[in-house]
Amino acid sequence: MSSPVISLGTNSFGGFTRLCEGLAVVPVAGHIVVQLLPSAVTYLVLIPARTIPFAWNLITAGYIEQSIYGVVISILGLHFMGNLLEPIWGSKEFLKFIFIVNFLTSVCVFITTIALYYITTQEHYL
Repeated sequence: MSSPVISLGTNSFGGFTRLCEGLAVVPVAGHIVVQLLPSAVTYLVLIPARTIPFAWNLITAGYIEQSIYGVVISILGLHFMGNLLEPIWGSKEFLKFIFIVNFLTSVCVFITTIALYYITTQEHYL
């Protein structure tokens, strides 16, 4: 008798899952928007001094890449993590994971930079 083999999903060098294909469009679209409309950076990325009037950038900041290298790294990370986690968790849970991690990362960065500003009173933290 042979022992059972546990499969953790598709090959990490295989194709994208359907959800990852859709999510890969987000950093590409964000990069295009920022390149075509540079003023959109003010409203979409995390700038601690402007987060209070534009609180939605706590959500959008994790999906905007200003450099093509960042876009490529985001897509590669999404590809490898999606191929590993999505078959285990399912699409809905994986999507929730991405949203929650991006949001909480933005909140932590915002709190840290505001705290550093109040502690040091150096405006470059804002």
